[in-house]
Amino acid sequence: MIRPGGLGDAGDLARIQVRAWHRMFADLVHPELMPDVGDRTGAWTEALAAGVEVLVTDVAGEPRGFAATGPARDDDAGPGTAELYGLFVDPPAQGAGLGAALLDAVVDALRFRSAPSAVVWTPVDNPAREWLVREGWFADAGPVEEHGPLSVPEIRHRRALP
Repeated sequence: MIRPGGLGDAGDLARIQVRAWHRMFADLVHPELMPDVGDRTGAWTEALAAGVEVLVTDVAGEPRGFAATGPARDDDAGPGTAELYGLFVDPPAQGAGLGAALLDAVVDALRFRSAPSAVVWTPVDNPAREWLVREGWFADAGPVEEHGPLSVPEIRHRRALP
């Protein structure tokens, strides 16, 4: 089930994000330099209170993944462009199609809001970049050194939302 997220989900979002980061980026970022669940809970509480939209996928009543969106933060992204701030699936739930379902739900929601396109920043060495390309996203900016909360090189991808 995919549902809208709210302030009460901040701790679960932080837990999922930190676990996913540790799995995906263990070779890129020393574990001691990664934000912890407490840091990310505060950040998600602030983001949700500020209006970041989140879709959460629950399995057996437990949050197992989420995607966060809002207006694009880059000046050069173009008017009305949305941004996928992040999409994370808890490592034990990966491989079950939850990420694909979340990405489809995000694209549908952004189309409903009439966003002409969406962008997402992802680490250059992220294996998920290949998946994004298969899903219709193309690289359009970067790489930018020490970008994002993990301070690793990132590249921006874009997708039209006709």
